[in-house]
Amino acid sequence: MKIDKSKTYTINLTEEKDKIREEHKVLVDSTLTFSGLDLLRAIMHSGILPSYLYSRNRIDELRFKIALVQSALEEKKEIKIDKVTGVKEIINWLVLSKNTFDFLDPSEKGFIRYWIGMFFTTLLAMKKYGYKYVVHYYKFINSVLYKTPTEFISITGSSISEDSESTPDLIALTKKLDEYGVFEAKGRGQYKIGTMQNAYDQVKRVEKINGIKVKENIASCVLLSEKDLKIRFRDPEGDEEIVFDKYLAILWQYESIYELLKEGNAEEQDGYRVLKIKNELNESDYEIKMNSNVYDVFNKVFSMQDKVEYEEIKRVIDSAVDNNDELFVEVI
Repeated sequence: MKIDKSKTYTINLTEEKDKIREEHKVLVDSTLTFSGLDLLRAIMHSGILPSYLYSRNRIDELRFKIALVQSALEEKKEIKIDKVTGVKEIINWLVLSKNTFDFLDPSEKGFIRYWIGMFFTTLLAMKKYGYKYVVHYYKFINSVLYKTPTEFISITGSSISEDSESTPDLIALTKKLDEYGVFEAKGRGQYKIGTMQNAYDQVKRVEKINGIKVKENIASCVLLSEKDLKIRFRDPEGDEEIVFDKYLAILWQYESIYELLKEGNAEEQDGYRVLKIKNELNESDYEIKMNSNVYDVFNKVFSMQDKVEYEEIKRVIDSAVDNNDELFVEVI
């Protein structure tokens, strides 16, 4: 398939309404409809690897992630005609591309499922629940904030283990950075109760972040098949409170976007650094933006030419948020 920015796509959703870990009986089916632009934004937010796996070429890295989605999925068109009005509706379902998967070995399939799980769980957080920014929690904590389990507990304020098996994947933030959601992403070929229970346990660990009750604790299992692409999810109540530095998390998570813009010599336009990328894979241009003041702070931090105080990072991000500006990553 080719991701068309202006086209609308649909996938299936199944919510498990049970609040008890072992129960998986009360199911509510629905759909999630989104644009190609929405999908590209989700890829931008979750897809670029952290800086410790820096590829030295962010533009090619972005193209690779888009190509992964385009090669793994295909469209299945359904035409519905209203019996009363005669109005025709075209639904573009996303499904697994059997032609791609039939020639892959299990480890290759696992790699693709992992990233599809991350992309579409991020899409769920943004499109269904209205979050703006998504941070990979464990990798942020593991890479930036701690060296020992004791330091981990003192920083997070939680007994959550320092290994990734007991921590949720993603912390999502609203545009104002004042509300949080917790998400665990699984990508699989078929549904297994044990997989969902593990995801359930991971998101259930967090009840509050910085004293604020988490809005959602979503255990998400993205299921890939040639019949459909479905997200099956649950929303349990959390148990513990954690401390989470949203400013350092944003700085770390979106370092890759700063590197992308710097690599492409982004231009200054109306308070934003703007980069246009030509993607021959789907014959489309992407325009990616970052608030100029935020970009300048990132540049100071990561160029290591100027000393930057924590309060300056906090002030610049808060100022952009207070002005209702987008911090980064608008793919247009």
